[in-house]
Amino acid sequence: LEAERAVAAENARVRQGLDSSASAVMLAGPDGRIVFANRSATRLFAALEADLRRDLPRLDAARLVGSGLDVFDTGRPGEGGLVAGLAAPRTTRLEVGGHT
Repeated sequence: LEAERAVAAENARVRQGLDSSASAVMLAGPDGRIVFANRSATRLFAALEADLRRDLPRLDAARLVGSGLDVFDTGRPGEGGLVAGLAAPRTTRLEVGGHT
């Protein structure tokens, strides 16, 4: 029981750190569903939603958590599968809704 409490406390600290970050952070599970979006990510997508929806019509900033990463698929050639099979960090620069 004490070990579980220690793990829970550590998880809470990590979550607090991610939520406090000025960088937009989202985490997805192995099934490609978004399981966490910090406050910066939520604010960013809410502020840019109208622009982003021009290229990402299925994006719903209020429902990021639980969405599949496929909501970020623009359908443009060469951009598909950006996260499929991702096993290591990857950096990509895209223009979406007039933003990069």
